[in-house]
Amino acid sequence: PPRRARAGAMLLLATLPIAMSFSPSGVFLSLPLLGSAVHKHASPHRSPLPARTPLLAPSRMLSDPPTPLQASSSSSSSSSSPLSPRGILEPLRVIWDFSRPHTIIGSVLSVLSLHLFAAGQPGLAVINLTALGVALGWAILCACFINVYVTGLNQVCDVEIDKINKPYLPIAAGRLSPSRAKVIIGVSLVLGHILPLLFYPFDRTGLMATVTGSSVLGTGYSAPPFRLKRHPLTAALCIIVVRGTLINLGFYAHAASVLGGELMPARALWASLFFAVFGTVIALMKDVPDVEGDAKFEIRTLSVRVGAEKVLGIASWLLSLCFG
Repeated sequence: PPRRARAGAMLLLATLPIAMSFSPSGVFLSLPLLGSAVHKHASPHRSPLPARTPLLAPSRMLSDPPTPLQASSSSSSSSSSPLSPRGILEPLRVIWDFSRPHTIIGSVLSVLSLHLFAAGQPGLAVINLTALGVALGWAILCACFINVYVTGLNQVCDVEIDKINKPYLPIAAGRLSPSRAKVIIGVSLVLGHILPLLFYPFDRTGLMATVTGSSVLGTGYSAPPFRLKRHPLTAALCIIVVRGTLINLGFYAHAASVLGGELMPARALWASLFFAVFGTVIALMKDVPDVEGDAKFEIRTLSVRVGAEKVLGIASWLLSLCFG
C-alpha cells in the first residue's frame, strides 16, 4: 500500500500542470486530499511530517470558480482596454457616430452624382477622366470635412435638447466631451478650407464657394446669436439654399470647370429646382420626431406650432410632387 500510495501521489503531481490549465481552483481543492493520502499510508516507523502553513488560505482554496457574470465582466473590461482592438477602434467609432453617418453617405452620393451629371452634358467632345477623378476626390474630401463641421456644431449647440430628442448621440450620451467635440469641428472647418486653397490643382472657385457658403449657413443655422433653426422660415431657407441651390450648382460648376463644359446650363438649374423642393421636405421632416425637446427649449419649428401629423402630411404631398 505505501508504494501504491506514493505511485498515486506521483501520478497526481505529474498531472498538476495540465489540470492547472483547465481548473486552477480544482487543483487547489485536490492538494489537501493529496497530503492526507500520503500521511495515511506513510510508514509507522517514520515520524509524522510537521504541520505546514498552507500556501493559500482555506477560504481561497475552497473558493468557487468565477461565475459567468464575473467572467463576462472581466472579459468586457479586458476587451475595452486601450490596447485591445475594441479600445483602439472606439475613438474612431465615436467620431463616426458624431459625424452623423447618414449625412456623410448622402453627401458622398450627391457629389458623385453631380460630377457624373456634369460629365454627361451635351457638347463635351473629350472627357478627361483623370481630371474628373481629381476634382471628384477633392469635392468628396471637402464635403465630408464641412459635413462634420456643420452636423458637429449642431450637436455642440444642442446638447440639452439632444438629451431628450436624440440621447444616443455621442455628446448627449457622454461618450464625447463638448471640449473635444469643439476641437473636432474646428479642425474639420480649417482643413475643409485650407487644403483646397493650398493643394487643389485646378480652378477652385466653385469648390470654395460651395464649402464656404455651406459653412456660413451651417453656422448661422445652429450657433448663437443667430440660431436660425428657432424659426420655421429661416430654418427652411437655410436647408433649401444649401441642399437645393448651393451644393447642386456649386459642385456642378466645379466639375464642369475641369471638363471645360458650360458652368450653369439649364439642366443644372432644373436639377437645382428639383432639389430645392426636396430640401423643403428635409426641412419639414427633420423636426417631426423632435417635437418634445424642441417645445421644451422653445425651438418653434413648424412641427411644434401645428403638430407633427400635419407636417408629415405636407411633406408627403411635396415628396409625391417631386416624383410625380
